[in-house]
Amino acid sequence: MKYLVSACLAGESCRYDGTHCADPLYVDMKNRGEALPVCPELLGGLGIPRSPCEIRNGRVISIDGDDRTEAFMKGAEHTVRLAREEGAVCAVLKNNSPSCGFGSVYDGTFTGKLVPGLGVAAEALSREGLFLFNDTGFTAAQTVRLRKIREKEYDRLVAVSTESFLSDSLTHSPCGAGGPEGFDSVEWHREASGRGRLLVITYNNELAGGLFVTLKPDKTGWINRIFVRSDLRGKGIGRRVFFLLEQKYSSIREWGLDTPDWAHHNQRFYESMGYKKTREIYSKEAGFYLVVLKKRCILPKGKLKS
Repeated sequence: MKYLVSACLAGESCRYDGTHCADPLYVDMKNRGEALPVCPELLGGLGIPRSPCEIRNGRVISIDGDDRTEAFMKGAEHTVRLAREEGAVCAVLKNNSPSCGFGSVYDGTFTGKLVPGLGVAAEALSREGLFLFNDTGFTAAQTVRLRKIREKEYDRLVAVSTESFLSDSLTHSPCGAGGPEGFDSVEWHREASGRGRLLVITYNNELAGGLFVTLKPDKTGWINRIFVRSDLRGKGIGRRVFFLLEQKYSSIREWGLDTPDWAHHNQRFYESMGYKKTREIYSKEAGFYLVVLKKRCILPKGKLKS
């Protein structure tokens, strides 16, 4: 079972008020046997209906003032155990929930205010190494695909690379407009496709970006470059690309990449997918430090790490 999915998304009436928020995509995934519905709150012993809860100062508190942290922790442990038993590598979670929230949760005041954060079960699944999506991000990125570049696409891909890096550097870089070596060169991209895997990212069947990776005999991989059109950012495309990459090359045990030390937005994005900072190195060519991040991957069920 590749996916876990919040049970309420799959049509099960398990929310605190006894309702569900079914989405046909997740109902179909459940019916096809692709996804296992889970409700961490029920697994933790809470019933239906139950008082709504929110996270406040690291504790899960009900609207009645009761501390429900222990039940939420128990539910998170059961959810992680199910993920291990099923060999799940990805979880699609209902956003904003104190258990399943991924990206944002309610702030504990019961006023409807959201803050960045993770629910209790989401945090446990992230520590376990699962790839996490919230429901809206996963749905929006369903038409993202990865494939090998075609001969006629080099000019278009380089145009996208040039626009993407210039846009990003103008917004975030203290060094002004620019990009990595060869970002605006067709020749560089042709050479890259010969020494690694140069892949095209498509979204709704249109070229949306590119990905350049190299694979090593020791079953490690390096993400040399990824870029997405600036007008398509914020649609969950990048996260979906990283998930597809891990599935496409499922024998890779560890992925690595680097990003400029000033690119804090990139670092937060990579860390949200399980990458951890390992060191910083100074690039004489670039004139600034690069942050190196790595991620150990979950191998498909039945394959053991040596």
